[in-house]
Amino acid sequence: LAGYIFLCRHITLPTGGYMTEVIGKFSPDKRRLVIYDQLNPAYAKYYRKHEAMALLRDAGFKNIRIHHRHGYSWTVMGEK
Repeated sequence: LAGYIFLCRHITLPTGGYMTEVIGKFSPDKRRLVIYDQLNPAYAKYYRKHEAMALLRDAGFKNIRIHHRHGYSWTVMGEK
């Protein structure tokens, strides 16, 4: 991973922005924890933007707000 992060700083590669702006700023210990967390979930479900918003809307939430993070994840909030 350290080698890939190094290359991303010098040439354009897939997920380069994430590698240099997020993972590359972590200490090696924190990198291991993040990788373990991302690769070892017991259950994972991924939603598109409209699906995430529909979950809250269909459950009766109002004033739904959504925040996009690093081009790959969503934070969705609403009032019940």
